[in-house]
Amino acid sequence: MVSFPSERADCEIRGLIDELNGLHEGEAAALKLLLHGSAAIEPLKEFLFHGRPSNVYQPRRWAVEALARLGAKEILIEYLKWEKDIPDPAVRAGEEAVEDAAARELAAFPGEDVLQLFLEVARARPLPAVLEALGKLRALDAIPYLIAALEDDALRPSAEDALRNMANEARTALFETSIEIFPDRDHESPSSVLRRVAALNILADIGIPEGRWGESRPLLEDADSRIVVAASRIAVRTVEAVGDRARIARRLLEMLGSADWSLQPDIEQLLVCLFDEAKTLLEKEIERRWRMLEGKHGWDPIILSLLRVKRQAVGAKAHGN
Repeated sequence: MVSFPSERADCEIRGLIDELNGLHEGEAAALKLLLHGSAAIEPLKEFLFHGRPSNVYQPRRWAVEALARLGAKEILIEYLKWEKDIPDPAVRAGEEAVEDAAARELAAFPGEDVLQLFLEVARARPLPAVLEALGKLRALDAIPYLIAALEDDALRPSAEDALRNMANEARTALFETSIEIFPDRDHESPSSVLRRVAALNILADIGIPEGRWGESRPLLEDADSRIVVAASRIAVRTVEAVGDRARIARRLLEMLGSADWSLQPDIEQLLVCLFDEAKTLLEKEIERRWRMLEGKHGWDPIILSLLRVKRQAVGAKAHGN
């Protein structure tokens, strides 16, 4: 039941609503509004829906948090359903932060209505909090939206967490998207590469569907080194044949000097895991590079990298790892 405040209480509520716009006193004002209970709900709704959108989003986020603590679930649902036309990018980003806060608060209200709302938002205009919530709810219908979100830098971490939460349910879809190149192999878009790299890295942690490694094998020859490294992480866990593992080691050695520097630690760690199969190739490569340096000044960083691999592998064996 909604209570009707006295004139004095109403005046105090209005004053606190005004204070919400202050970055210093706004959070405290939101807490004081909670003391007025349901009488504060309508003024908070008015502030949320009709307050001027701004790149300074904290005041309206505090309103969202207060509404959630007052149990105003339906208002938060209505707010997320509300379509807003905000042309200014900075202001739109601020509004998205408020929407994300509303989604995080709604995640605490289980129910079919919230689930359907989250699916609708994930399809039309994904928010990180919505993707995270769908993962925790293990919503199978959300898997295509989560995979699509892997192409977006802002959404990818939330989508990855959600897909890991749904490992068993999402494994096949992740595998299939990891080998899906758009629009084609010769003209793959950057977003397609990002999606495949993310999917492969998740699969490296959760495992690929049984018996499907053969479909992944061509990834080891991909033009993008990130794809090769991610596929190699899967192969190290999946492939047992010595010849196949040696081919993977050879591919990693070939790209050690050309891959982005950020991938070097991963390549080195993979070579440590494949050291039994890579040892002969690795030592030949070290010897070849030493010969190339004879009579020259300077240093080959690849030699240092290979020596580091050898030291780590030998040390691991000495400790029984």
